[in-house]
Amino acid sequence: MEKSIPRVLAYYLPQFYAIPENDRAHGAGFTEWDKVRQARPLFEGHDQPRIPHKSLGYYSLEDVETLRKQAKIARSHGIDGLVFYHYWFHGKKLLERPISLLSENPDIEIPFAMCWANESWTKRWDGGNAEMIVEQRYSLRDAAAFIEDLIPLFHDSRYIRVSGRPVLFVYRAAQIPDLSDVVKCWRKLVQDSGLSSPFLVAVDTDDPTIASDAGFDALVERPLYRFTQELEELRTEKLSISEEHQPPEVFDYSDVANLFQQNRRQKSRLPLIPSVVVSWDVSPRHSRAGLILTNRDPHEFSAWLQNAMERSAESFPEECRLVVVNAWNEWAEGAYLEPDSLHEFAFLEAVRDAKQRFHNAFGQK
Repeated sequence: MEKSIPRVLAYYLPQFYAIPENDRAHGAGFTEWDKVRQARPLFEGHDQPRIPHKSLGYYSLEDVETLRKQAKIARSHGIDGLVFYHYWFHGKKLLERPISLLSENPDIEIPFAMCWANESWTKRWDGGNAEMIVEQRYSLRDAAAFIEDLIPLFHDSRYIRVSGRPVLFVYRAAQIPDLSDVVKCWRKLVQDSGLSSPFLVAVDTDDPTIASDAGFDALVERPLYRFTQELEELRTEKLSISEEHQPPEVFDYSDVANLFQQNRRQKSRLPLIPSVVVSWDVSPRHSRAGLILTNRDPHEFSAWLQNAMERSAESFPEECRLVVVNAWNEWAEGAYLEPDSLHEFAFLEAVRDAKQRFHNAFGQK
């Protein structure tokens, strides 16, 4: 039976240039690269530090040529679009430079969508304390201003759509008060602008019934947030690093990939968009604590991605078939498709291979 190949998207982190808020919280000139460079192996065989491939290097996202190179590499390896994390705090935008550059340069041929990362910023993000950096607050007036600011992007011909509807991801939908009213507000304002009602996707980080009851259209998996008991059973022997530090939680990548392929979340009332993790290692941000997947492997990743594509094809009509990869460039979490000095382009080639195998299995271009 012929099936169209699902679109493969990847989350995009814009935190690779300095902004005043990060300067004040983490030191002058701070970017994600600071954490990446400072990483050290915690145990024998620990794959740290991660070093970017010379094709991109330790780039700055203030440079439009970086975005141009990223788009070219992504498209040539089968990535169908990037989902930019969007930091909006009641009218204040942070780390918006990359999406502004993309908007200002229509010749950069990469489809894109936005994901509202609607959490407050605290120093806990990088293993520190709960000291507030930027607080997230909500109101219906702010909800209107938020969507009105995004509407020009929705009109961009490159913006990702599902059945003609602009896609908007929300990272913590359940944290938004009066969510049903917010959804109605967003839909009305987008439709008033001449577009179809937005296709709203809640990231599966909270109780999915809240997003479902509020009128969201779909849920997207967030691997490693679910199946915590099953992960506990997979955990490798605890590492003795030192008594004063909590040891990291260490799992084998192939075990986790197999677990997530076998455990399909079925309880949500919303359609579920599959998601895949390239790898995971938060030790650059959290030092000795945190979750680490060892033995990252392009072939295991490719098999997991193909499984996700098949699930998407089984569950969604053609225009709605999406798979989301975590992530394009989350280097300090070890979750990146971008080439590095160890595997070079192998994980990107794994995307292309998975799509080719899907094509061969189902006979659809």
